[in-house]
Amino acid sequence: MHTLERKWQTLLEQLSSMEGVVVAYSGGVDSTFLANAAFLSLGERVVAVTGVSPTLAARELEEAKALASAIGIRHELVFTSEWENPAYRNNCPRRCFYCKEALFFLLAKKKDKLGLSAVVDGTNVDDLKDTRPGMEAAARFDVGHPLLKAGFTKQDIRQKSKELGLPTWSKGSFACLASRIQKGKRLTLEAIKRVEKAEDLLAALGFVQYRVRDFGNLAKIEVGEDEIGRFREEDLRRSVREHLNGLGYRFIHIDPRGYRVPGVYRLP
Repeated sequence: MHTLERKWQTLLEQLSSMEGVVVAYSGGVDSTFLANAAFLSLGERVVAVTGVSPTLAARELEEAKALASAIGIRHELVFTSEWENPAYRNNCPRRCFYCKEALFFLLAKKKDKLGLSAVVDGTNVDDLKDTRPGMEAAARFDVGHPLLKAGFTKQDIRQKSKELGLPTWSKGSFACLASRIQKGKRLTLEAIKRVEKAEDLLAALGFVQYRVRDFGNLAKIEVGEDEIGRFREEDLRRSVREHLNGLGYRFIHIDPRGYRVPGVYRLP
């Protein structure tokens, strides 16, 4: 049995040993893979729960709903309260802690209400390479990390997702919209919505991996390294420029280095 298959079997055995789980589910690559594995292992004893807040793009929420329906897993929404926390809106280095704290508090309550045994999330081996204040919040609420425990890397997750026929295997890596705002700059709903509308256009244009970083009057666009060449098309540049100018960005910068996705992979 090769290494990836051993990890997969370890994951299924690990999940099957639980009495039932709530999966912290965003519809991204990692949480969709985990939700699918949990559903295969536990069936009706697993619930995927998505935290809804102003920093979750509407298109991401709709995609999460569609993916959950395709998997067949029970899917519920909870409305998180991190935006009400002034410390969160101050966009300090611990912003992610406040966000995860609000989410995991609700997921723990959901777990108890449904009589399930654990809350789990999609943390994996590669996540340990980054500074992640959310891990502190996960520890506080005893959130399990089955993918990490089974030894899955991001590349493993994409490869196995492809084998399983999950469309997320080639999905871009995303984070909440708050991550697009310059650190230390206070978060506002106006800025969050402006970024969302800017990224909506890139999604509509067919970009797979993208970010629009907000620096006040300046928008810095990052796309996958293999997608940067598309900006040589005059019509595409014009569409992007007009759309972002209309949102109030005076200056637009295309990062020539592109966005480097954690976990190397190639899109089809």
